[in-house]
Amino acid sequence: MDKALKAGIWLTSDLSIMLQLFNSCVITTKTVASSPSLHGIIIACTDLVIYATCQVTIQKEEKVMIELTVNGESRQLDIESDMPLLWVLRNELGLTGTKFGCGIAACGACTVQVNGNAMRSCVTPVSAVQGQHVTTIEGLSSNGLTDVQQAWVEHQIPQCGYCQSGMIMAVSAHLDNSSASSADETARAISNICRCGTYPRIRRALASLQEQRNTGVQQFDPATAAQENNV
Repeated sequence: MDKALKAGIWLTSDLSIMLQLFNSCVITTKTVASSPSLHGIIIACTDLVIYATCQVTIQKEEKVMIELTVNGESRQLDIESDMPLLWVLRNELGLTGTKFGCGIAACGACTVQVNGNAMRSCVTPVSAVQGQHVTTIEGLSSNGLTDVQQAWVEHQIPQCGYCQSGMIMAVSAHLDNSSASSADETARAISNICRCGTYPRIRRALASLQEQRNTGVQQFDPATAAQENNV
């Protein structure tokens, strides 16, 4: 491990950085800018700017060969083993449907499915999914829209849409893997955050999906103007 470096300002758009604000900040040599020393860090990401003052340790990470299956396709990647899966998908494989939201697995915008289970990719090192099957929003269906995606369209859920790929991945995994018999049960199980507050529409979509899966007949219950005005 290299010596700790101080002084200087680093502005970066490379978000493959894991800030540990309570201790030291550890980044890999791949993300280090040309400045020979770092102290104040400015990280620009979407509409969020994080300012942190802390000691930074530069840690050299050896690249390893990682093998995994992404959307049904076998992939071999020569990358750092601790790179978050999110940045492997976005930066290495160009699958940008999976979004960065918070970096601490709190909001769910980065949700993908690993072996059919919902997983938040921003804190999952790629080495943790070695040899496993990863599905992103791009690979959720190879034959048109899934019933969840169709419900999202029919109920006009997205506003800005940024969080919705993660929301769809989480809902899809839950409906496929659980025996929940009501929309309320499903809603309680999904902890993804929508900053636009589209939860009433999501609950109506969940109700129609639950009805469809229980009876085979989809219940479409569009929001009334009064309901929308109260959101």
